[in-house]
Amino acid sequence: MATDLILITGASGFIGQAVMQKLLSDGEHVRAFVRHPEKWKGGVHPNLELVQGDIRDASSLERAMHGVTHVVHLAAAKSDEADSELVNVEGARLLGKIAKAHGVKHVVNVSTQSAKLCHAGVYGRTKAEADRILHASGVPVTTLRCSLVYGDTPDGAFGAIVRGTKLPVVPVIGQGNVHFRPMHRDDLATVIAAALKTEAAYGKMIDTGSSENLSFDELTRTILAAQGKYRPLLHIPIGVAAMIAKILSFLPHAPLTISNVRGAAEDVPMDVTQMHHLFGITERSFAEGLQKLFPPLPPDPREAPALLRYVLSAVMQTEPRPEDIERYERALSTLHIPPHRLGGLIIRFPLLLGGMDAATKLLSPHCILQKKLLIAAAVMECTPASAETLLPRERSKLGMCFLTLRLMLRTGLKLVVAIPLFIAYPFYSHNAGHL
Repeated sequence: MATDLILITGASGFIGQAVMQKLLSDGEHVRAFVRHPEKWKGGVHPNLELVQGDIRDASSLERAMHGVTHVVHLAAAKSDEADSELVNVEGARLLGKIAKAHGVKHVVNVSTQSAKLCHAGVYGRTKAEADRILHASGVPVTTLRCSLVYGDTPDGAFGAIVRGTKLPVVPVIGQGNVHFRPMHRDDLATVIAAALKTEAAYGKMIDTGSSENLSFDELTRTILAAQGKYRPLLHIPIGVAAMIAKILSFLPHAPLTISNVRGAAEDVPMDVTQMHHLFGITERSFAEGLQKLFPPLPPDPREAPALLRYVLSAVMQTEPRPEDIERYERALSTLHIPPHRLGGLIIRFPLLLGGMDAATKLLSPHCILQKKLLIAAAVMECTPASAETLLPRERSKLGMCFLTLRLMLRTGLKLVVAIPLFIAYPFYSHNAGHL
């Protein structure tokens, strides 16, 4: 395809930028169809041409389509705007008509899983209609119905979820059991580039997303975990969310739309088997894809002293020395313990740490927290201060009884604290650090 010319509508958008970079890196010639060239942030390239236009304007589409062999159609109104019908439906009608007149070989139409909803909002309804129009245009069309798309910047529906995780309590529309297949925009760009070259995909509507099928709750908790956070989730009833969306619809850029609410109310089956069969890509995991947006947090300097102090607190009260902390941190690195950051509450309150110790020892003995506690115990057992207490020595019967009673009470208290910690499973899971 290196001698072909590929037109990208919506080239300045979140996905369009990634598609453009992918095609240019593959040596393709790209024409970017943009509304505001003066705001272009995609840089320059010898194989890149900018064309100003609007998907609603036939004359600008005619100019942009001259000499084009393939089209990637991304331009769309996504937030239930007043002109959604004109942009999504009539824009698709114009595109199909002009593409056929210019002898375009193939259109890759990027759509949404919202087009499969039984009770779609404006966005899903207009995109479904656009899909039908393009497939009836007489031009070979491949439609990719994408699930949630995310990237290195918090844009779109994914960005709304990220912004929600900044709140003390994270709002989740509905019961949180609607599923998504989050795909990084660079992986979607790879799928689009492959679709342009795959004649076997002509005429097909293909579910597009990752192999991971995550519920809304799981998606939100994964984003929280990537930021090293724990936040409780607040499920907002669909009716309440719809009411909020209607109130916010008066804003020029509403943070919540009826389409968002409809998308969170209905579980849409998405089968990505055909996508993998036709294009053979291996996409990154959601957790891996979040790493660039949320780089791993540096270790909390309070963690090592807290764990070292805790492991000896049953028999003595002592403060770890700087060399003990250094040995602990060196051991974590040498043993390749995965990144894991304890929550501030666990570090500040030894009683909670004891509860987590008891709960994970019984239910998750191989979790990261237990590995850290074992390392902390090994380090502190080698300190001069602990030798006097831990080495065998004679004790009176009364002293032994007192020590045994103290340990029993301590263990019982840990178990009492462990029960509510495990019930608050996201908090438990975050601090345990499952492998």
